[in-house]
Amino acid sequence: MEGIILAAGYSTRFPDYKMVQEINNRTLIEHTIHQMKEYVTQIFVVTGYHHELIETILKDYKNVSCLYNDEFDNGMFSSVKKGVSMVNDSFFLIPGDCPFVKKSTYEALLDADGEVVIPSYKMKSGHPIKISKTLIESLKKSRAVHLREFINTYDKQYVTVDDSWILEDIDDKDTFERIKGRLENENY
Repeated sequence: MEGIILAAGYSTRFPDYKMVQEINNRTLIEHTIHQMKEYVTQIFVVTGYHHELIETILKDYKNVSCLYNDEFDNGMFSSVKKGVSMVNDSFFLIPGDCPFVKKSTYEALLDADGEVVIPSYKMKSGHPIKISKTLIESLKKSRAVHLREFINTYDKQYVTVDDSWILEDIDDKDTFERIKGRLENENY
């Protein structure tokens, strides 16, 4: 398994660049890497806005490579395709602002078969998505506008997990503060 983390966006709903906001002395992008790293051989972090900043933060991480998406203005799917251009195996795909997915979720996804495997919590789908290596070439050539449009053309396998974090992405300061408080209460 390999991993793709999407971190190219502007964070327009956040007052500062959110990927470098810290919770418990670690940036959000580092938390995302930390949760995924033991389940993959390589992680590709697709950057755009603030590429240099993320590259500096991650420079000492083993098996983590930053990929600059020079088309990041064209939307998230362009970053997906940039990441897919580097993978050679089945992979996890997650936005960088979904940093606290439980390790048990990664394990459940690893155990599941299917071309597209999606975690589900209380009947709601979330991240990360596991995509089979059999779809790499189709993804590279896809004319879809969004990832959802692409994956909707394939059978999806849903895996029920006991992990509300699969639904939590940090889009704004209020969400960041709420999650920060939740983590303090959970002694994360």
